[in-house]
Amino acid sequence: MTTHTKHEKWLAISESSTRIRQPDHIREACQVYAKKLAEHEKMSLAQEIVTTRAAEFCRAYSGVVDLYFGYRQKRIKSGGIRLQREICVTFVVKEKWAVDHQEPEQLLPKYLFAYWHVNGKRELCAVPVDVDDASNYSSIQVDALPAKVKIEPTTGGVPEFGTVTCALQRSIFPDKTFLLSCKHVFNLSGSMYPKNIWGSAVKLPDGSNKIGVTRAVAGKLKNGDNNLDAQLAEATGPHQDLAKALNGIRLLDIANSERDVLQLEKYFIITPNSIIEARPAKIAPSFISYDRPGIREVRHKALIKSLLVDQTTQGGDSGSPVISQRSGGLLLGMHIASTTIDSGESFSFAIPAWHLFSPELYDGTSPGEIWTLLDTDALESEPMLSTDLEHSGSINELGGTLQHLTSNHQFKNSIAWRLTADGVRIADAPPEVTAGPPQTVDRVWRSFAASITRWAIEYAVPIELVIATICTESSGKPDAVRREPGYLSDMATPKKISIGLMQTLLSTAQEALNDNRLDRMALLDPDISIRAGTAYIAKQRPMTGFDPPKVACAYNAGSLRWNNVTTNRWKLRQYPLNTGEHADRFIKWHNDCFRYFLHVEDLPMPSFFRMLR
Repeated sequence: MTTHTKHEKWLAISESSTRIRQPDHIREACQVYAKKLAEHEKMSLAQEIVTTRAAEFCRAYSGVVDLYFGYRQKRIKSGGIRLQREICVTFVVKEKWAVDHQEPEQLLPKYLFAYWHVNGKRELCAVPVDVDDASNYSSIQVDALPAKVKIEPTTGGVPEFGTVTCALQRSIFPDKTFLLSCKHVFNLSGSMYPKNIWGSAVKLPDGSNKIGVTRAVAGKLKNGDNNLDAQLAEATGPHQDLAKALNGIRLLDIANSERDVLQLEKYFIITPNSIIEARPAKIAPSFISYDRPGIREVRHKALIKSLLVDQTTQGGDSGSPVISQRSGGLLLGMHIASTTIDSGESFSFAIPAWHLFSPELYDGTSPGEIWTLLDTDALESEPMLSTDLEHSGSINELGGTLQHLTSNHQFKNSIAWRLTADGVRIADAPPEVTAGPPQTVDRVWRSFAASITRWAIEYAVPIELVIATICTESSGKPDAVRREPGYLSDMATPKKISIGLMQTLLSTAQEALNDNRLDRMALLDPDISIRAGTAYIAKQRPMTGFDPPKVACAYNAGSLRWNNVTTNRWKLRQYPLNTGEHADRFIKWHNDCFRYFLHVEDLPMPSFFRMLR
């Protein structure tokens, strides 16, 4: 839908808040935005305007109640709505009004102006404005009636029904699986029953099989702003029932930003009864009406608004995953509510995946913990734990790891491997190494031997594992920095930035060293990076047993999970997904250590090389 105003006032969003009046400048700014900016840049620019100036606009214009960004909506002759692939900033108004009834200073601008770097040069851009009626959001209702799971409170009361979105793993509990759904499903609204009902049983709809227990890890859900209608339950199995509750969907990763959603032409809501096609509309704060005592006007920080095609959601669909493909793919969000407007169009509202997987938004989490999405293959087996190994921190006890490692073994149906005096042999073939002499291992050892030795001794980690990690993660570059999709800043998104020689996530390094003051500058110090990475390898020892391929994958993916694809000979989940590339590289550099150490005198312990010779 287009704005119903003429604009004699042009609002400039720039460092000097300049008002632009010259038509030539306006036309040029429109051309820059339309022709020179890629779609993801338009999204970023519109998002920046909304994030930084929404409160100002709501104060300046009496009829404006909110702002968001997304695609323009246009009313067509039939009365329906068509989404146009034009990214704009939308003003949500109390009601649409005629131009003749407005004071000049209350006329909304047709464009908002902001600067963007184009080919290294700052250029003024005109971001188009759309208008939406706040009444379109007044009838949004949650969808919670009989569906895929049934929640039975331990203290009595009426059961709740809904759908499980996905399974995940928490870094602080690597041996457990958790289920994610709406808080209004898992916690029976949090206001209908006392808070001490944590521990309610999660069952299949017929009530026959218990698949989980709700936990006190949940977002805020009450009248007012910045709510998160999400909660965890701890899975208790059996695994075939977990897969049934999840509809057998294969989820490979999560969306990390608005861009991952808005760039799609269409996506799908997987409900218990059908697959509903949807198209992106907006990502914006929204009020949801909960039919529960005490919670009626709940405002979420941001929800994905989607135009539904042909079908609508129904009771019991709360918690349904919103995904990029019919069979799975990228998890975009969690459906929680729907509305149908007067013209007949239906819209879904979903919590974005990047909020769902942000532990800091939940009560009951630990600082720095990381959540990892699990696909249905991973549910077929628990995380692997070494039954014969416990982390003792004693170098003398490292020899006890060798009995298992030096015999052929595998991960479920993977290829077999064993540790030998010349490195890891895969299927009893000669150890795989890098081409030519071991130059990277040589450079890493000559540059950082003192720190590697110090922290390997401190945490009782074989030096080969530390060296191979450095080579694989950064190729020995102390200033290496990698930002993940969804990165905002070191402080806001510490789990989206990897820093230093061993490329630990900032949040992981803080957790491994139990120091929340640890920052980017600290991890750019090679000694601190080596300490943090080695401490993390030691912390994962009960899971990996210091088995080199397992160390590589646990360090890379945060856990050991089955990845049953033909393109991954290790069958261990790693990135890139559905490949064995990370472990392949790690093993070559690990085996390079054995070649290199043949010519190193007085090699320190702990060392696989020394223990096996």
